[in-house]
Amino acid sequence: MLSRSSLWAVLSAVLLAAGLAAQTVDSYKRVADKIVCQCGCNYPLDTCPHTDCPWAPKIRTSIREQVAAGKNEQEILAGLVAQFGQVILAAPPPEGFNLVGWIMPFAALVLGIWIVRRIVLVWRAHRPERPADSALVARYRETIEKELKRLEEV
Repeated sequence: MLSRSSLWAVLSAVLLAAGLAAQTVDSYKRVADKIVCQCGCNYPLDTCPHTDCPWAPKIRTSIREQVAAGKNEQEILAGLVAQFGQVILAAPPPEGFNLVGWIMPFAALVLGIWIVRRIVLVWRAHRPERPADSALVARYRETIEKELKRLEEV
């Protein structure tokens, strides 16, 4: 029969192994989500839909081996970028010329909103106010009064 202290030691070892396994899976998942499969599908590495993909199984195995060897996410990504180039990354790193890709959508949105606002303001400024024609107003008043009198008679 196991003593209490050895039971706690076994339980601690099992929990530690489970925690390390979960951390390994999380590390693999974070790296795989940042890599694009190079078979032409342009899906993240972990969700490549091709059953006969020649590229994804090799890289998945490589990432799992590197995670098991204790490499962190940045080291694994740096190695893959060194091997395949930045085309392997799902999103370009926000540095250098790649900043244009990160900033441009927001700049285009702001510019578009500004242009639409200017157009609306110009249209509103050029819309002439129609002055009320006093003769026309007088004629309508007469018509309204006649109609009211006719309704009162009925």
